[in-house]
Amino acid sequence: MNRTRNFLLGKLAGLTILVMTPLLLGQQATPTQPVFLKVWVPSTAVVEVEGMKTAQTGELRRYQSPAVPVGKSYYYTIKVSWKDADGKDVSDEKVVRVQPGQETTVDLRPGGGALSVVTSDKPKIKLDVPFVPTPQEVVEKMLELANVTKDDTVYDLGCGDGRIVVTAAKKYGARGVGIDLDPERVKDSLDNVKKNGVEADVEIREGNALQVKDLDKASVVTLYLFPQVNLKLRPQLQKELKPGSRVVSHDFHMGDWKPEKKVEMKDDRGRSHTVYLWTIEGEKKEDAKKDEKKDESKKEEPKEAKKPEAKAEPKEDAKKEEAKEEKEDKKPDVIFVPTPQGIVDKMLDMAKVKEGDVVYDLGCGDGRIVVTAARKFKAKGIGYDIDPQRVKESLENVKKNKVDEMVKIEQKDIFTLDLSGANVITLYLLPQLNVKLIPQLDKLKPGSRIVSHDFDMEGVTPDQVVKMKAKSDEGTEREHTIYLWTVPLKKEKK
Repeated sequence: MNRTRNFLLGKLAGLTILVMTPLLLGQQATPTQPVFLKVWVPSTAVVEVEGMKTAQTGELRRYQSPAVPVGKSYYYTIKVSWKDADGKDVSDEKVVRVQPGQETTVDLRPGGGALSVVTSDKPKIKLDVPFVPTPQEVVEKMLELANVTKDDTVYDLGCGDGRIVVTAAKKYGARGVGIDLDPERVKDSLDNVKKNGVEADVEIREGNALQVKDLDKASVVTLYLFPQVNLKLRPQLQKELKPGSRVVSHDFHMGDWKPEKKVEMKDDRGRSHTVYLWTIEGEKKEDAKKDEKKDESKKEEPKEAKKPEAKAEPKEDAKKEEAKEEKEDKKPDVIFVPTPQGIVDKMLDMAKVKEGDVVYDLGCGDGRIVVTAARKFKAKGIGYDIDPQRVKESLENVKKNKVDEMVKIEQKDIFTLDLSGANVITLYLLPQLNVKLIPQLDKLKPGSRIVSHDFDMEGVTPDQVVKMKAKSDEGTEREHTIYLWTVPLKKEKK
């Protein structure tokens, strides 16, 4: 995949020549032809193509690329910005698929039918977890629990904005290495390192947390990843870390690897958190190696199978205790991140929620979506969450807003639900979980709407995609994406 970032803009026959190669998917081949773009925008708008501002003005802008190989897929990212009638800044972005020798028309004017709609299968970085900042008080507890000192080297796998390694360096004088796959997070981390003046002690890398080649240099590893990702990391941690090294995880465990310590705490906003600590022990590493050898010898020399010995039935009390522990250990598939109220309003607006609708929020968190649907639109709602803490918060929110007669909250596994009673579904789940829901969503009544915050549904084309900025409950502003689908779902051809 080749991408030339040498931009040179010039004029030819009234067209702007884009002397650059657009994003190409596939190997180059002959013959070649140029790509033609016709872009409709507000007359005062500034247009950027692949990050480069263009000089043309007026409602219609025309662009032409140099000749490129035909028969391949190419993409241009077009960003447009202008001021509306009230003087407010408005901007939007679209990724456009183009064909050599053909003219592609893009309408980015308000009401033009394409504003805020992204139509692209441009390759994206697939992240195993969304970025959710660890509250500073939890960061402090993680490093305290790991007994970090100036002699330690702390590796934060999935470092986000770098706050853990920055704190380790500033507070304890430790060396830190932060690793993240998302270039935006890497930029945030580098900014944080510079802001706190710890450049000499902290290194930030863009890379896969599951493929760290020098993990053996770490004496402390910090994590805020999902259990399934922790489990992928576990063999590497146990194999490569030196005896005495500590592993600390925020909120998520590592299967049957029992933690040395487990601390429950609340942050300044009253939200509950769990911090787990494991210590790498030399004997256990040796035992793990022996177990591997035993497994190999068993494969090489299979023995005659023995009849299983009869086992005593576990006592009833033991069964109840095991069931209790299993229920307590059950963790959600996603981290709870409250959807900003502005995004909640936009999601319900895009779904055209009205009185008489029934809204199901799958993974309802604190219940704000179904509460807003009831208060603002007089729609009925049911919020589902597997986390008892979230269910408790949702019930309190329902009561506080006096929508008890309109809204129900239930503690259930969303993948076991019959969704046929809803005509609006709202989601804030990871892409793979959205995909997992497709068989259930397919059974919704025709015309039912599905709205997802930030994450798409691979293999299903959305009817609309809107990008907008909004502030989190903590006051941090970032860009959010909202996807809308209508049943029957538009499945992409494989």
